[in-house]
Amino acid sequence: MMPMKIIYLIDDEESVRRSVGLLLETYGYEVVPYPCGIDFLREKVSLPRGCILLDVRMPDQNGLEIQSALAADGDSWPVVILTGHGDVVSAVAAMRRGAIDFIEKPFATHQLFEALDRAFDKFAVDEAVHTAKSRIEALTGREREVFDALTEGLSNKQVARKLDISSRTVEAHRAHIMEKLGANNLVEMVRMSLACR
Repeated sequence: MMPMKIIYLIDDEESVRRSVGLLLETYGYEVVPYPCGIDFLREKVSLPRGCILLDVRMPDQNGLEIQSALAADGDSWPVVILTGHGDVVSAVAAMRRGAIDFIEKPFATHQLFEALDRAFDKFAVDEAVHTAKSRIEALTGREREVFDALTEGLSNKQVARKLDISSRTVEAHRAHIMEKLGANNLVEMVRMSLACR
């Protein structure tokens, strides 16, 4: 779970970084400004995950190129585009690449905060999926077989028959699996399994 809401504000205009940054900080966000996306991309591997508020037109690398670089790295950091130079082609390209919203300057404050709320909602879901995948990948081979069978809806006895092991062994594996996954019951295990598909 994310300890605080961090926003990486990438915009080549200092006045925008200052004014938007101040607005966001007033509402409790931690804002980390960047004058260009190249600097952000260079440092992001060591940064805590957060939301990216991204300008489109910048001198070295435009926002859509930065968004593509993030996607190429497999990063699912939520991106909100904030630009003074909006056009339909850029908006469509940004949204196809997974942007949460495409907001034109000058913007209504509520519009920005609604987009950020959606971005952090997506962030929370992505973090939960990431955690579930990591925990599932940490299962042993046999635990994974039991997990897969249980989450397909098989009973302990059916899993035992399918894997040619005793029901007690299935029960023992099930207890270990639930502990490793942090799941309280089979329903939570099924949710984790579905979230990772």
